[in-house]
Amino acid sequence: MNAVAHRRLRRSVSAFADAELPRLDRTRVGRHLADCPGCRNDLEVIRAVKVSLDRLGRRRPVAVASARLAHFAQRLGAGATP
Repeated sequence: MNAVAHRRLRRSVSAFADAELPRLDRTRVGRHLADCPGCRNDLEVIRAVKVSLDRLGRRRPVAVASARLAHFAQRLGAGATP
């Protein structure tokens, strides 16, 4: 495979991970991934980042902070010292 074709396929790895490619392109990239450890590694990294970002999206730091502030305010109202 020449360098230009490889770069073109490598740029499609993210779209492959997101299932955004048409079937023919998905097949082409899938075949390339089977033969190219570098692009397979890129795909693994992309997937790991997506999982991490998805997990971050599930957290509710504002809700946690609000609950802590409410608890603190209750303690202060009851005469507790901070």
